[in-house]
Amino acid sequence: GAGALPALIEKLSIHGRVEAQVRLLATLCNLVAVESNADVAVDCGLLVRVIAMSQSSSPLLLQYLLIVMRILSDQERLKRNFVQAGLVECLLRLLDHFAGDGPDGSMPQAPSIRGNLSMMLCTVAGSESFHPRLFETNIFMGLGRLLKSGEAITQTRAARAVGLLATTDRGKDMAREAGLIRPIAWLVGSRHLDLRIECA
Repeated sequence: GAGALPALIEKLSIHGRVEAQVRLLATLCNLVAVESNADVAVDCGLLVRVIAMSQSSSPLLLQYLLIVMRILSDQERLKRNFVQAGLVECLLRLLDHFAGDGPDGSMPQAPSIRGNLSMMLCTVAGSESFHPRLFETNIFMGLGRLLKSGEAITQTRAARAVGLLATTDRGKDMAREAGLIRPIAWLVGSRHLDLRIECA
């Protein structure tokens, strides 16, 4: 329960054994899905801890870590604190490794990692108040890499995020400068209905 959270979070470490850290993260996945537990976890420094752990070189650990991050970022009241703690920069850094053309892009865990990255980037893009901060990052280049991922659900979320960010002239200009018009236009011909709808 919530009483175990401080001790669990204290044990999270990038230097710990991967198997033990994965077990801790799996337990946290279940606990932080409950809002009251998530609030306790954030008070105990979980947001900063998971961003620090994203420096891990273990794809398995990162797979579980991103599930915890996704659960937290889906909770509206936590989103701003998470973004301020460096969530977007963290996601884009991971994308550098696990995009299809990245050094870890062919790892077995890479499609799952890309899926979670696209989901969180789409969630953050849905909040207009974050757009000024997002526009200071290379988010459009990152979304462009996800559009080329080959996984329909990841491409759908990436296209949705581009649409959410391109609601202003600045967003449209940045999407165009990042070369996203052509890949989105090409994906309109996808056999996947959801993807065609997002790109149309």
